[in-house]
Amino acid sequence: MKGSQDGGWGLNQNFKKNRTYHEAVNAWVAAHKNQNIVYCFVQFQGTKLGECPRVYLARIDEIAKRLTDSRNGAGETILWENVCRKRGIAKGCTDKIPSESAFSKERVSHFLPVSIPYIASPRLVNPEDTDDFELQVVSAN
Repeated sequence: MKGSQDGGWGLNQNFKKNRTYHEAVNAWVAAHKNQNIVYCFVQFQGTKLGECPRVYLARIDEIAKRLTDSRNGAGETILWENVCRKRGIAKGCTDKIPSESAFSKERVSHFLPVSIPYIASPRLVNPEDTDDFELQVVSAN
């Protein structure tokens, strides 16, 4: 689970040195021994105190595609929730997490293809500290 307060999640910066953006993404993917890991991205930017943050679920291959497609195909080290590029090689390009990645019963079922009578809902443990949260299991009915 990765939390963010600025609209993006840095994922492969450590792999960028002496590599292109695409090579850095490929190295990040290769560093994962289990390619079936599901990342849970939690976004607090623009969320008021006590409100539930936005949550997204994605596998490594989905994240890699988003990172390599970013900036009009030039690649990126940060997965952005929704950013419109105002200058540079990607001027006018909007990088956005696909809406189908949003946390939902259907999205969870995509990764766990079984009947799910309960779903997990992110809940702030301490409303004073937006980095401290847990997943609370609630009835899906």
